[in-house]
Amino acid sequence: MIALGIFLHSVGGFAAGSFYIPFKKVRNWAWESYWLVNGILSWIIMPWIIALLTVPGLISILREASKSSIFWSYLFGLLWGIGGLTFGLSMRYLGMSLGYAIALGFCAAFGTIIPPIYFGTFGDLITCASGLTALGGVLVCLAGIAICGWAGMSKEKELPDEKKKETISMEKPSGEGKRILVVEDEERVLEFTINGLDRSGYVVFAAANAEEAKKIFKKEKGNFHLVLSDVVLPDESGIELVEEFISQKPDIAVLLSSGYTDHKSRWPVIQKRGFHFLEKPYTLNDLLCVVQDLAA
Repeated sequence: MIALGIFLHSVGGFAAGSFYIPFKKVRNWAWESYWLVNGILSWIIMPWIIALLTVPGLISILREASKSSIFWSYLFGLLWGIGGLTFGLSMRYLGMSLGYAIALGFCAAFGTIIPPIYFGTFGDLITCASGLTALGGVLVCLAGIAICGWAGMSKEKELPDEKKKETISMEKPSGEGKRILVVEDEERVLEFTINGLDRSGYVVFAAANAEEAKKIFKKEKGNFHLVLSDVVLPDESGIELVEEFISQKPDIAVLLSSGYTDHKSRWPVIQKRGFHFLEKPYTLNDLLCVVQDLAA
């Protein structure tokens, strides 16, 4: 049984440490949307399935439970859900490494100390070996938080001014929910652009080619403040694509982007049409400055 317990604990630790990774692959979704899907599946559907499979007579047990037990279960479940929501926000704004270190470190520390204080048994912790060991673990957690914080501040001091400006831009969302359609066939560039705009408060829709972009544009009835498109796409010119969008919605803002060798031959057309242009590779600060002006 000890080996089984260690195994299950290891599986739980692995799941807790990796469940957020798939969210990075979700496109066209706001943070609130994919966190809601995760919450419904993880905290409502799966617990019922597992409980029904492992607890004999589950429904009967719940029916016989006292009202006070049900009330406190719901209350603490609600509080836990709020904690899960804020935990997700910490992952979004701090990143997985720093967010996990701070959030789980504090959870472990307060989770160990608060119950003995509440029940008046905190004095017992400092009078026995097991209690001292638990308090030692709390100190290790707090030390880990301090080290992570120190590492973060040290990294910030080493950043050049341009990178600091990018960080500030990301910390102060300016998108105000404005809708942007991003058309980009390079996966890394697309992911970089989506993450930067999403964290700055924009609602981002992504397409990897012109055909996909047209479907999104039609589905959303052209309800976009800005279209950001690569000049060179696999199935059509980005210039032709945005011209088609403008014919359907004349007041939509357009921003074209490409590398120097790609746009060199098309530069006269871009100038003639009066399209705004952002050359690759661009920094997040460059992107946000241009987008903020065009989507205003």
